Amino acid sequence: MPQEQGAEEAPKAKKVEVPRQVRDETWAPWNAVKQEWLNVGGDAGYHFYGSGRIFYQMADAFGKEMVGLLENKRREEPWETRV
Repeated sequence: MPQEQGAEEAPKAKKVEVPRQVRDETWAPWNAVKQEWLNVGGDAGYHFYGSGRIFYQMADAFGKEMVGLLENKRREEPWETRV
């Protein structure tokens, strides 16, 4: 893609070598659930790496929390003050 006139080029990221022990310790939790991950995930860079299940879990949690918030609001405010 051609660069626009007058635009600055973005700085290049430095490649950092991570010691093998640090890398292994960092990936250990993932490696422990690798088989489960392979059953529900993928390597796509969207939908949280291919797992649509996460959207269901987030929506379910948000919905349950919202119901609780709305119930608390009803108890605290009289009807006339609510919008």
